[in-house]
Amino acid sequence: MGRKSNSIRSIKSPKSDAKAKAADDVSSNSQINEEASLYEQLGGDAKMKLFIDYFLDGIMADQDLSCYHEKFKDPDEMDILKYKLLHFFKWKLDGAPFYIGKSMYEAHKNLGISDEIFDKASAVFASQLRRIKPKLKVFREFIARVGAMRHEIVIPLPEGQSCPYGKKCD
Repeated sequence: MGRKSNSIRSIKSPKSDAKAKAADDVSSNSQINEEASLYEQLGGDAKMKLFIDYFLDGIMADQDLSCYHEKFKDPDEMDILKYKLLHFFKWKLDGAPFYIGKSMYEAHKNLGISDEIFDKASAVFASQLRRIKPKLKVFREFIARVGAMRHEIVIPLPEGQSCPYGKKCD
């Protein structure tokens, strides 16, 4: 009968190989200049706060749009909205890994926003975004991402129901 070996053999698990590869990737990635997020390219928090101020001022100055935002005439409610938009846009533009808040659908589902109103708000959005002078690539991508949310914002009200502020907004 043969003699059994008492030597210990080293077996690499796929997990240990993956960890070693990940460590190598981290060190090599530090040498690669990765492109900044769209949020950072826009100018980060400072530029976004400025844009949000411009955008909401534009919305509130338009009678057709402001009726959907009656509660934001209260300065405290407006500050809360600005905070939420800052964090939402930061996430939407890849500047944050997550967003904790209502979805666009949840925030707009009872407002009865039409395509016409969405288009009008989008025009305000674009004109106010131009005021902070983003690079054309950043401008176009931000506009595209907001435009892609149309189906989450344009939600007809059931017949006979008016917007929550007691009047028809359309």
